[in-house]
Amino acid sequence: MSYLGTQLDLLLNQEKPLQQKLWTISDEILNLKGKDERQARDGDLVAAAREVIDFKWEKIKDEMRGTSPPLRSY
Repeated sequence: MSYLGTQLDLLLNQEKPLQQKLWTISDEILNLKGKDERQARDGDLVAAAREVIDFKWEKIKDEMRGTSPPLRSY
């Protein structure tokens, strides 16, 4: 579990709100003691990850279209 936490620390930019939210949830999960407690937070983790992925996907589509993306922070 600590290896996963380290990987997330390296991959996520905590200065970006959506990535910081994902990091916070993952950190909370990693600090929980029991498997059942961790699994109960799976939905929160998936929802936060989907927000990051959706933002990135929209950014890629904007770049492919050659359009300027709206000003938004992730």
